[in-house]
Amino acid sequence: MYSGRLVLLVDDDPEVVALLEFVLRRYGQEPISAHDARTALQLFRQRQPDLVLLDIILGTSNGLQVLKEIRQLNAAVPVIMLTAMDDTQDKVRGLQMGADDFITKPFNNQELMARI
Repeated sequence: MYSGRLVLLVDDDPEVVALLEFVLRRYGQEPISAHDARTALQLFRQRQPDLVLLDIILGTSNGLQVLKEIRQLNAAVPVIMLTAMDDTQDKVRGLQMGADDFITKPFNNQELMARI
């Protein structure tokens, strides 16, 4: 059903990362993780993931800036924003900047995998 995509997971919360890695592996995906913008972009360039799950708030960085840089490198890779920010303006801004989807935390594992 979900055949082995390489998924770049970008979130600064270690607990969220651990949960997402578990869920992704359970559904046959191969997660790679970054906790900050610099590492995320480095992994993106090196590994060329099939999908990106990206938080908006990354400690001192901004996930929307990461999204902008990802889009400059590869306009086609799907990016799902995964964030606690649930304001409509934030969602619209992310989508206008090139996100393909937007999921708010807390999320349902089945919904996440359906969107992937």
